[in-house]
Amino acid sequence: MNRSFITVITSICVVFICGCNGTQPPPAPPPAPPDVTGLSLVSVATVEETVVLEWDEVIFPGLDGYRVYFRVNDIGANYVYLESTSAITYTDNSTSRPSGMGPIAAGRYAVKAYNGTNYSENYSNSVSTMPELCPAPVEIWAFSEIDSVENSWNGFIFEPEYSSLGYAWNPLFLQDIYCYPGVPRCAIYSGNELPFHNGGKDTELHLQSGLVYSYPEDTSSPQTALDVHTDDVVFCKLTVADQWVKMYIEDAELVHPIVPDLYGIRFHYEYQHNSGLYLFTTYAN
Repeated sequence: MNRSFITVITSICVVFICGCNGTQPPPAPPPAPPDVTGLSLVSVATVEETVVLEWDEVIFPGLDGYRVYFRVNDIGANYVYLESTSAITYTDNSTSRPSGMGPIAAGRYAVKAYNGTNYSENYSNSVSTMPELCPAPVEIWAFSEIDSVENSWNGFIFEPEYSSLGYAWNPLFLQDIYCYPGVPRCAIYSGNELPFHNGGKDTELHLQSGLVYSYPEDTSSPQTALDVHTDDVVFCKLTVADQWVKMYIEDAELVHPIVPDLYGIRFHYEYQHNSGLYLFTTYAN
């Protein structure tokens, strides 16, 4: 047989074999699950330091579940992964939070669906447990008897967007708290506590101990009067509204600029909108 003919046939076979066993294109990646919708707080269950989320079910073949994300104090653009679940609800509180995540605090939540390592392209709509931050300092004065000093009041009404100052002995002023002489200088009283209780509202007072600032550690023994010190944190339950306030005591021995021996406190506060929820930021005084 002609040698050149054999060479041609051999070359054709090699080309054919190589063509059949060449690199195949990679398979297309599986589609990602659709975005989660309908994220919301379960209001009847979101109380104290417990947050309960729910969202719409994602219909997707082979869906593994959902990933829950959180952004503490609602700062920055990035969420931190909390935990995965196969349910369409999730509970976050001080006892169920994954280790290493730190204490539960106010912030913002979002959810993604996932299948293996494929996640929804976008976060769900977000929900927030953030309180209203009211950083403007407030001053109230520890009157021991009925008196009147211009631009100096002892009673205070908490509001999320504005506040009210007045005299606690005035029956037309329905204070949440008022300032009264205490140890070493000043105390905070519930609005309906004697002696200046005329028309005032019931407020439970909880002095913070320890380093957890985002919620009160113990609410089993509410007080109606508390001696306060500079840098104390006081959680106030407004029982009529069923809402909570976090007070930062900036100065508990404030000296009045005009009246001798009149002391007061300066504070700022956070106001939690969600009824029954006492979660706040992790900010210290």
